[in-house]
Amino acid sequence: MELTAQQIALIADGPLLKAKTAATETVKGHLEAVRHALYGQVLGSYGDWRVPRGFDPAAFQIAKGENLDGTPYQYLDFPKHFRQEDYFTFRTLVWWGRGVCMCWILKGEPMPAWRRSLLAGAVSATPDTGMWFGGDPWGWDGFVPLDAVPSEAIQGTEYLKIGRMLPLTAENLTRDGLIEAGTRTFNDLLPLVSGS
Repeated sequence: MELTAQQIALIADGPLLKAKTAATETVKGHLEAVRHALYGQVLGSYGDWRVPRGFDPAAFQIAKGENLDGTPYQYLDFPKHFRQEDYFTFRTLVWWGRGVCMCWILKGEPMPAWRRSLLAGAVSATPDTGMWFGGDPWGWDGFVPLDAVPSEAIQGTEYLKIGRMLPLTAENLTRDGLIEAGTRTFNDLLPLVSGS
């Protein structure tokens, strides 16, 4: 298979590739700013949360990749807990060309309590709030608005992935915009995992 003329032009476009590298670094800095904005709240309130055993409230990860369904991506997991069959993370994903996704990814021993909270209305249904019902917790297909999710689907899923999918706008991609969207989403969804 040979490269197309369009692919060769892309590979040869030094200014575009430098701009992509600079944008990647800027987004990384914005994700770090989201972590700093959430840090005090996470460390100050996690004692009241329903968490899997071994949870470390300071653990986090910022990562990137080039191919999530064909486009680059960058994400922050904070707080972050992945052990065998336990998932407990709040993910902020900047999915290039697609959207900004902010959600809890949950699986583990506290699942019955998380489900009860969700079914009891702990999370308010807004137009951009919903759940993902893909094949696994790491895919981003199958977003269903929260007010359209039947209780049977919540009871039947082996993991919960609930949050917001926002458009890639200047408002959501500025440092302050990403911080505001991240903290707002985190706080709106916190009743799902809190013990209160």
